Amino acid sequence: NVPTTGTFSVNGEVFTYDGTQSLNELATLISGNPNINVTAAVTSQGHFVMVDDDGNPVDIQNGTSDVMERLGMTQPGGAETKAIALQRDSLSAFGLSLNLGAAVAGTQIVSVGPLIENHRTTNLTEVGLTMRVPGGGIIDAFDTPSDERSGTHRLTVGPITYGATNVTSTGPVVNVLGNTMQMGGTFEFQLDGGGNVVANTMRFVPDGNGGRALTEAELAQLNTLNAGGALDLSAFGLNVAVGGGGAGTVSLHVDPAEAVVTDEFFPADRTQTVVTQDVIYAYTTNNLSQVLPDAKVVTGELVANGQSIITSTSRVREFDVDIEHQLNIGAEIGARTNRAEQNLEALDKDKVNFADLLSRAEDLDVPAALVDLTELENVYRQALAVGSRVLMPTLMDFLR
Repeated sequence: NVPTTGTFSVNGEVFTYDGTQSLNELATLISGNPNINVTAAVTSQGHFVMVDDDGNPVDIQNGTSDVMERLGMTQPGGAETKAIALQRDSLSAFGLSLNLGAAVAGTQIVSVGPLIENHRTTNLTEVGLTMRVPGGGIIDAFDTPSDERSGTHRLTVGPITYGATNVTSTGPVVNVLGNTMQMGGTFEFQLDGGGNVVANTMRFVPDGNGGRALTEAELAQLNTLNAGGALDLSAFGLNVAVGGGGAGTVSLHVDPAEAVVTDEFFPADRTQTVVTQDVIYAYTTNNLSQVLPDAKVVTGELVANGQSIITSTSRVREFDVDIEHQLNIGAEIGARTNRAEQNLEALDKDKVNFADLLSRAEDLDVPAALVDLTELENVYRQALAVGSRVLMPTLMDFLR
């Protein structure tokens, strides 16, 4: 924070800077004014600028030099601009998150278009793509392919062909002996008479299509080269040699790597498999004419023989699948219900059978038991009668 205060105006609206606000808070302050309509943009040097709906710069007027410095704008009188370190959330007040790459000179415009309504749910014949298994450097696929059939695409990346190199020089002779660099971009630097890199002259500008931000290792190598010394681009996959020619400026451009991709499309209706081929480039959004025509395939670092699986499903097919899924669930529930009812019936039968077995084992047959008891009682009485007659008592038995 710059410890000062001041005022400035945008499109006639006056704002006050109290010396404690962050860049993010200033952006919120400006964008929250209902009387102005601006879009934020950030240069790679960290300058905070604003443009109107037509893309024209919005002037900040009547600001003190400290305030202009704080905003990253050119100071009155053409004095040197003060750079501001960018953070990922520097434009979060505008709903933007920055992906910060290598710090290189130039201007980076962040353009935000209007919200576009998605009509996917109203177009029943539209085909949607879903990345099931990324591979081979293919990381995403989107948009609506012209083939409206549902099915599965198996994309296989073939051998990689590294991009051509082109050297433009004002004096030094630089030869590229080998290239295994997949991203596209341009190295710009100066060499002294001994073929060494002049300090603080090395920079890399990635291509808009086929380029990417430098990795930490590559950025460290770039910083090492900027310290001055022998030209070594091996960290970038380039084998270069200086062949004399004196001092001067060199521009070395590398095209992005490419590979042939083979698409095996397996239609959901089990018709014949369709095989097509196309060329894809590393680190870009590929608009293909043969593989997934009218759709886009997003790539990163290509991997030879790698495969990705992409499914294409129309909305009608999605509804059919959903209905079929619901029917399958209903059928499964019905089958489970039938099995449960059959089990209940079996249990009822088992209950009766077990009751009958238990009755046979433990229950008493009352009529049969009474008959047996009567018979035994008669036998007993007859036995007593027989015994009393066999052993008749005498008078002597009583006298005793």
